[in-house]
Amino acid sequence: MAKKYSLNRTFMDWPDAMEQAQNPVPVPPGPYEFQFRDVSWRYLGSSRYAIQHLNLEIEKGQRLALVGSNGAGKFTFIKLLLRLYDVTEGEILCNGIDIRRFDRKQYCDCFSAVFQEVLPLGFSAADNVGVSDGERIDRQRVDECIQKAGLGDKMRTLKYGADTCVQKAMDDEGIEFSGKLVSPKSHLCQKTAKKLQKNIKFC
Repeated sequence: MAKKYSLNRTFMDWPDAMEQAQNPVPVPPGPYEFQFRDVSWRYLGSSRYAIQHLNLEIEKGQRLALVGSNGAGKFTFIKLLLRLYDVTEGEILCNGIDIRRFDRKQYCDCFSAVFQEVLPLGFSAADNVGVSDGERIDRQRVDECIQKAGLGDKMRTLKYGADTCVQKAMDDEGIEFSGKLVSPKSHLCQKTAKKLQKNIKFC
């Protein structure tokens, strides 16, 4: 029987502080184009802008690479596009509509983000993949994602499979993934990255 964990999800259940549209409009069907119009952003309480007066257009189906030194605002740009942050000034348009007019959850569901630094939570591997509690996880989809990421063989070697706790903070029988498995230079990560680049769909 799969090992069960009692997970404290209080933080995940906190209300979203991001401003929500009072009368949201539906997110239009793709493909999508985006416009940054005089966009500026800074941390609350800070006088220094991470991005200032940015004007940019991303055309439908276009592939865009962001290149710049540390602190240039690349990560901030992505978070603004995904609406993990809201602009301090200016506006971001999706197919001509200010993204703040959309239902935020519906808009965020249009994206799949793979960030540079991945910090697994001290819960089960399935929880980390499904980003939900054990009662709501779509196990079939979780298993498919594990296979596509090239981790299926690894999961099958574990005593509790995908129900094995990641890290040992909550379970002495948990697993600490080695650097060989998660290092950006590892063969597995390179293989997974190539799959993502090959199979990713652009809006």
